[in-house]
Amino acid sequence: MQLIVNIIVLSAIYALLACGYVLIYRVSRVLNMAHGEIAMLGAYMLFTSASLFVGNPLTAIAVAVVMSLTIGVLVYVLLMRKMTGEMVLAAILTTIAIGILLRGLIVLIWSAAQQRPLEALGFSNPSIELIGGARISACAALMVIMTAVVYGGLFAFLRFGRWGVRMRAAGQNPLLAAQRGVNLNAIYALAWALSSLSGSIAGMLIALDSGLDQTMVVIGLKAFAPALVGGLDSLIGALLALPGDARACVGVVGAARRSRGARARRSRRRRAFPRARRLGFADGCRCGREHRGGDGRCALDGVGTAARWGSRAYGARVVASACAGDELSADRLPVAR
Repeated sequence: MQLIVNIIVLSAIYALLACGYVLIYRVSRVLNMAHGEIAMLGAYMLFTSASLFVGNPLTAIAVAVVMSLTIGVLVYVLLMRKMTGEMVLAAILTTIAIGILLRGLIVLIWSAAQQRPLEALGFSNPSIELIGGARISACAALMVIMTAVVYGGLFAFLRFGRWGVRMRAAGQNPLLAAQRGVNLNAIYALAWALSSLSGSIAGMLIALDSGLDQTMVVIGLKAFAPALVGGLDSLIGALLALPGDARACVGVVGAARRSRGARARRSRRRRAFPRARRLGFADGCRCGREHRGGDGRCALDGVGTAARWGSRAYGARVVASACAGDELSADRLPVAR
């Protein structure tokens, strides 16, 4: 039972982080490789606001949420907006540069020491006992609840909200959406803001549960795998993080097996071709047998070419016939496929 609880909590963490990847890629077709750094920055925003508003935890949380939204908007307006119309690779490299910049700024401002936002807020993290003797911390339970709330809110927003419908339209056909009067810059800024907010919420809850340090970037990078397996533009795929990882493992194993089989077949062909060359089947006949046609051409010309292009049965029959000394004629040789 405890293992099931741990899997649910881990799925909630990855699903909430993967949500940010999906939102940006679904709208702008850009991979935000700085999502882990943005989530970590949101957690540091919570620590800073908790230190400033001592004794007012709700105010500190509200300020941290607003600052997280602002970070997403500023990243788009100051940096990513200039990448509009450029190559996708250029936008991805820009996000990588943003991540490096944010990591450096975090170390310079807050240092690399571990911080405790939970203590700064004055909250506690009691352990809750569940059915079957399993236990879960209050922050971990809040993580699961917030994942359900965020995904439910996003589904409702994208399905029924006016700006949500515009975001879907911009993601499917930005040119047509712009012709219909949709402000693409506002849509992209909104997508970055929502992505930053979802990542920051995950970062805040992780920091409340286990502390805040530089390793949160690694957690954000791991969440890219469920988003990738889910299709990068599907919130449902990102929500089903662990089944997606299982399917990815199965796909990787199957691809490895197919790759090993292809390498083995190529190796057999490379070993068979020198044998055919030694018997005189590659570049004309050198075996000295009397099997020339009436025009003086060797009936075995081109066998090497056929063997090279994968007709193993054809090459085997010709080699066996030549070794047995059979007389062959051009009309008896099958056509290589």
